[in-house]
Amino acid sequence: MILEYMDNDRFQELFKLQSSENGFPEFLKSIEADLEHIDNLIKEFPNWDKQNIKTWLKMEPLLNTIDLRDYFWLSRDKLSVSLQSANLVPPIVKKVYKKLIETRTTSIITSKIKKIEETLETTDYIEHLVNLTCEGILKEPKNINGHSIMHAFMNERKQFISEYSNVIKSIPDLNQLPPSIGNNIFVLERNGIDVENIIKTLSSDIRCKAYKTYKTKKDK
Repeated sequence: MILEYMDNDRFQELFKLQSSENGFPEFLKSIEADLEHIDNLIKEFPNWDKQNIKTWLKMEPLLNTIDLRDYFWLSRDKLSVSLQSANLVPPIVKKVYKKLIETRTTSIITSKIKKIEETLETTDYIEHLVNLTCEGILKEPKNINGHSIMHAFMNERKQFISEYSNVIKSIPDLNQLPPSIGNNIFVLERNGIDVENIIKTLSSDIRCKAYKTYKTKKDK
């Protein structure tokens, strides 16, 4: 907040640095590692070579071991970049996602998603949770929980169908998908959810076990 007040350009610059370095900018590490010689070190960063900025850098708490992503979330209205970046996920959304992704049964996930508005009070937070879940699926397509979260969301809020469809299209090896996804897709279709594009994508890989499961259920 002090940096934002003193020098908004440096505030924006620090945001970009931490955003590209997962919340821990090397710039801060290098400076705070040797504050006694800050006058020499800061010369490598001429935009920061100002007395008030150097005073700020010396202030407690030092920031080089702190994940700055959560701090910048608090100042999101002043940032001139998209808030949909994964680096700006609010802490409460991270906590909810962690609990959901570690839940063992699909029925509990479904129950929690039905009550998600009681946990996450704003539509903005819910959208962040969906985005975080989609990123998780791309990283771990074999993890059924990520898919279960999205299936529950799709059943409650049809607007998230396109997000899940895009994720499925982005998975290079559809054979990694758990077979039970096919059963979930069948249930969604039976419930009147438009999953045509998802089914089309799954069917594009003849090895896809999820599609085979869906087809078996469909043909019964």
